[in-house]
Amino acid sequence: MLVYSNMESWEGPMPPSVGSVMIRYSRLRSIPHALQLNLPSNFIILFLESSPISVIPDTVVAAWANLERLHLMNLSLQTLPASLTTTLTLWDVDFRLNNFTTLSKDWLTPNTLSLSHLKVASFAGNPLPDAAVPWQLAQRGILIDLSGTNVSTPTSVDPTIFASRHVVLDDTPYCVDIIHSFCKPLCAPGCFGYMRGDYYCDLACFTSACDFDGGDCDTMGFDISIT
Repeated sequence: MLVYSNMESWEGPMPPSVGSVMIRYSRLRSIPHALQLNLPSNFIILFLESSPISVIPDTVVAAWANLERLHLMNLSLQTLPASLTTTLTLWDVDFRLNNFTTLSKDWLTPNTLSLSHLKVASFAGNPLPDAAVPWQLAQRGILIDLSGTNVSTPTSVDPTIFASRHVVLDDTPYCVDIIHSFCKPLCAPGCFGYMRGDYYCDLACFTSACDFDGGDCDTMGFDISIT
């Protein structure tokens, strides 16, 4: 795991024993060479967060064919490559805080075979309107976080999934316009409910209102007196 760095490139190659990579808060502007070629067969987990990466080429997705967990968070993505759902067999995805207004049809189509293993998905903080929300994932019982999206009228799903918080709609127009018992306010912009106490230090949650990320940043040496 590499956190809070000035990394701009990584030529590689990646050691053959590496099964996971997490790069958070870097200066990467594109997917580094080390994550594009000759990846280990046991490389199944990739987290990239908070860097100005705007495009994921299909050639890169092809190199990620063995990935099972993919988190592309707070990058500068406008769209997800359609090849993600045709190339990868994913069970956990987190695409929070990008700028998606649409998703490819496989995310929206019922019983998409390539998404049959998916268990958890977050699209929180993307300006997705009702028509672009993957409601079919919710109907399959997948845990899905849609906090901070533009959901206003979720009429195509059973509302009981909101009460159970299998689908989270915090800080959406649907929750802001009408008081619902299952809606919870965000303690800070960009700090979604599942981020506190998840053992990852999230700067958006490092405020007194968010209990300083539930203690996730305690080992980072940050000074809480200046927050």
